[in-house]
Amino acid sequence: MTKARQTLGADGEEQAWQALKAKGYRLIERNLRLASGEIDLLCRLGTTLVLIEVKTVKTALLDSPFELIRPAKQRKLCLLAAELSARYPNHNIRIDAVGVDQHAEPTTVIHLENVLFCG
Repeated sequence: MTKARQTLGADGEEQAWQALKAKGYRLIERNLRLASGEIDLLCRLGTTLVLIEVKTVKTALLDSPFELIRPAKQRKLCLLAAELSARYPNHNIRIDAVGVDQHAEPTTVIHLENVLFCG
């Protein structure tokens, strides 16, 4: 990954976190590495652990940052949720996504809850 993409991702994650914090989320860990991959933000809202996937864009090539959460990424998110569920068996686990569009003026941050239901 290029330095510019790392910086873009880190900036987007910070903007996402600020929006989530304003909604009452508590940050547990950033960039949590598990056997199945990495969780951008792991948060708690009440008694629910929330796995947050952050997608940040800086161009107008896509209609939405959420277009970047393709089927392979969706499968990986379900694996990560299963891994969290095994690690925290008495907690509800939810997968949310935050899209950060830095192309827009001002930057827009959109939070979608329960984006995937893994069975």
